[in-house]
Amino acid sequence: MKQDTLGDIGIEEKTAFTPLCDTGLTGKNDFPFSGGWLVNGHPVLNKSNLPVVNAVTVNKVSDSEIQKQQLINNLHRR
Repeated sequence: MKQDTLGDIGIEEKTAFTPLCDTGLTGKNDFPFSGGWLVNGHPVLNKSNLPVVNAVTVNKVSDSEIQKQQLINNLHRR
């Protein structure tokens, strides 16, 4: 994984979700974030045959189309 973000840590109000780095509680470049992402700079990424991807980690299960779209929208803003 090239970089990861926390898709369910932030503020959820009605149909809007604000990711942690956009709340003012922490900045997009405050440790351990870089542009709102947790970046994996380990050199093993270049030695592996595995695809290097961006990811989102969530700690919940949901079938909500609203929450799915919120994740997509928030990630595309970064």
